[in-house]
Amino acid sequence: MFIKLILLVSLLFQIYWLALAGSIQEKICYEEECINVEVVNTPKERAQGLMFRKQLGQNEGMLFVFKGEQKTYFWMKNMFIPLDIIWINHDKKIVGVKEHVQPCVQKECNVVVPPEKAKYVLEINAGRVKELGLKVGDSLDFFKSHNL
Repeated sequence: MFIKLILLVSLLFQIYWLALAGSIQEKICYEEECINVEVVNTPKERAQGLMFRKQLGQNEGMLFVFKGEQKTYFWMKNMFIPLDIIWINHDKKIVGVKEHVQPCVQKECNVVVPPEKAKYVLEINAGRVKELGLKVGDSLDFFKSHNL
């Protein structure tokens, strides 16, 4: 029985490790500040987003990647973290910002409407846009190990 328990724990650890290794981690920088981002680019990953997460580190975020520029609407259902949402075009220039978007605790949640079409959407902790001094028109640097 004890050996079966050890094997089960070992198997669960391996599955957890593979799941972590499967998520893509990249950096997005503005001037001297960088944010470590988890990249999500499949419909399933984008639908999950940051739902149910209790915290996000100071220099952490999530980057949603789309096949082309499009209007990308977001909502805060099942969220626990207030966010700043940044829309970025294919040239990696900021085309829209929505600050201090609050989690939705109601059954019906409002949709956050983008001001422009975007290829990327970056979600970071609320208040970071102001701290970093980000604004529409700013260029961001993506440091990646693959083509985004």
